[in-house]
Amino acid sequence: MNAASPPVAGTQSKSLRLAGIRRLGLRLFLLAGFGYLGLLGLLVWSEPHLVYPGAEPNQRDYARRPVDTEELWISAADGVRLHAWLLRSPNPSRTILFCHGNAENVARVANGTGRKLRDELNANVLVVDYRGFGKTGGVPSEAAVVADCAAALEWLAEQSGKTVSEITLYGRSLGGGIAVQLASRYGARELILDRTFDSLVSPAARKFPWIPVSLLLRNRFESDRAIERCQMPVFQSHFVEDELIPIDCARALFARVTNPHSEFLELPGGTHLMPLPDSYWPALRRFLDAVDRKAVVLN
Repeated sequence: MNAASPPVAGTQSKSLRLAGIRRLGLRLFLLAGFGYLGLLGLLVWSEPHLVYPGAEPNQRDYARRPVDTEELWISAADGVRLHAWLLRSPNPSRTILFCHGNAENVARVANGTGRKLRDELNANVLVVDYRGFGKTGGVPSEAAVVADCAAALEWLAEQSGKTVSEITLYGRSLGGGIAVQLASRYGARELILDRTFDSLVSPAARKFPWIPVSLLLRNRFESDRAIERCQMPVFQSHFVEDELIPIDCARALFARVTNPHSEFLELPGGTHLMPLPDSYWPALRRFLDAVDRKAVVLN
């Protein structure tokens, strides 16, 4: 009997060590779990800052206002005053509402793509800052920024003597999500999209694969659903090597476009913030000329 005692004691000691390891493992698991839940909570809280970082007004940008550009303040439905610039063409053939990305403001757009749109297309171009961007006050949300652009669209239609469905909508990046929603609700002469997504969930899930983005994201901008209600021609462009919104997200959106006279332009190389190449503008003009010819034939 005495000879059997040591193995029993050794077994008990080993069992105690295993139990201690299990308790430590459980504590570490719970600690990691609570840490993960805390991180998710932080991301949910910070979502507005991630989706709408805004672009602070840089006085150097605003001091370089293009010629024939008028500064405006447009009232949103809830009274928020929206800062905007209207770039006027001497002989406009189109009127465009520009919905910009989440790191832009009217000055940055107007001195770049906005001016090119006016000069290349002979268009009047309205660029508006949604609430929380540039000089516009207020707190942004998906519903709020779409409503802000709807107010700008109605103002532009009234000032130009057109219906809202006769305005060309241009949306870049996050602004593409806004422009698609406007087009699905109000119609448009054409819908021009640059570097945008099928749904904000899609690029966000790729960037954060370890987060249940589809469950947590509130600002979703589900363009893939809204674009199916858009009847106008769509011109969509995307850089092949866009690192922020992969081109697959853009292709998924264009796959749902219903108008057969639409076009998808793949731009070689590039980054998400890279200026549009010179080759973009002839392609856009050819597309719009074709749309105009079809409109003449139909009328």
